[in-house]
Amino acid sequence: MKRLIVLVCLLLPACATNRINTRMASWNGQTVGKLLERWGPPSQILPDGPNQIYSYVYDRAYTVQQPSTVVNVGSRNRPQPMIFGGNANTYNYRAWRMFWVNPDGKIVRWAWGGR
Repeated sequence: MKRLIVLVCLLLPACATNRINTRMASWNGQTVGKLLERWGPPSQILPDGPNQIYSYVYDRAYTVQQPSTVVNVGSRNRPQPMIFGGNANTYNYRAWRMFWVNPDGKIVRWAWGGR
């Protein structure tokens, strides 16, 4: 059972990475007009030699709920349950997607970070 849990934990991030790589790769050869239509205006446009980099940056967060613990603070005959813990931790991170657009308006390269 432990091996199965470890295997699942190792494969889930890989599946997400493959999914993002596939989505990003589908933009190769597409026009910048189609990108703007689908993604909207970029966070910024940067020069890169003859090309331009369309950069999309997102600030994201996720919350992890910690398990609660119930403890009997009474006696065996008169139980008094008390609940401890159950705090939530929120983690912030930045995700980004970048597309290199050539002078003809075609996407020729891409990169990403964060999920």
